[in-house]
Amino acid sequence: MKSEMGYKFRGAGHEEPEGKRKYKEPDRTLEKIFVEWIKGLPPMSAGIEDFYEECRRQYEVAVKIFEKHNFSQDEGHALFCKYQDYPQIQYAGHFLSAFYNHLPDKEIIFDIDMAIPSYFIAYRLKEGKLFINKGTTGLLTGQESASPVINFGKIGVQSGTNATAPLINYGECAVLSGADSKSAVINYGKAELRMGQDAQGPVINMGEAERFMGCGAEGPVINFNVTKEKLAFGGKQIVINAGTCGEDFGASHTGILIALREPASFNIEDKFGFGKPKLLLRERDCTPELVNYVEHLRQLFEKGRTDYRAALAALDEFGKEPGRKIESDIEDILRRNGHNV
Repeated sequence: MKSEMGYKFRGAGHEEPEGKRKYKEPDRTLEKIFVEWIKGLPPMSAGIEDFYEECRRQYEVAVKIFEKHNFSQDEGHALFCKYQDYPQIQYAGHFLSAFYNHLPDKEIIFDIDMAIPSYFIAYRLKEGKLFINKGTTGLLTGQESASPVINFGKIGVQSGTNATAPLINYGECAVLSGADSKSAVINYGKAELRMGQDAQGPVINMGEAERFMGCGAEGPVINFNVTKEKLAFGGKQIVINAGTCGEDFGASHTGILIALREPASFNIEDKFGFGKPKLLLRERDCTPELVNYVEHLRQLFEKGRTDYRAALAALDEFGKEPGRKIESDIEDILRRNGHNV
């Protein structure tokens, strides 16, 4: 059946970030606390696993420090502006994360283009907050965050890892953005390869995503715009291509493949012993009910293209576990139309 859905979108766009703020000199007490705290970071010679474990311990140290002090969001950012060339500033994101969690502010706006971006910014951000990046952050931004992370700038490798709240990108995400996320991963901007790898929530592309988008993901993977080869490689979930997709669609996949638009090529041969897809539906096989449901999804998430609040509201329509709800809805449609799923 020929689809009536409009799948060709304009280039990924987003609301224009406000200009970068200029910060005053940081609070002297906060400076002293920071300089003493950063001395506790281990040397890289400790080995990568031991190093990161010690960094996490330093996060707990910072949490206890801020229980005794009150500073403003601007004072924390002024500190990082001043010390952005400081030795080990790259590993000081845990300090800023503990600082954020002590603030009364619900909305955190990071707008510093650091010469050496700090890792772990917005680490373990507690529930009820919102982190908006309009600057440049290092790897593992938003790791284990319980609040949404919205990116308008540039974020580093593995941002949103193990988060329990959505990662929504309007800017540029490095490799493995949203990997192992327990929540939704939505891209309106540009995402490098393996976006949403092994993610549990829905992985939705409204922008441009590189190869291996959603590979191994447990939740549904949906491409509405442009992605390259090996979409959802090696997974067993529902995968929908409703945009432009590169080669090897279906490679090593054992779940349900729905091609509302034809990819550059299919690859459903079991070359590596993974098994074959449970079901493959090409455009001509898709019923009006299925087409209409996917169009409904597209319209909901299209509203979020210029407003992250609309993207979050779209997820809310599917309850606490949007990935499972979307997957369940699609499976019900398939069963009503005679497919054994």
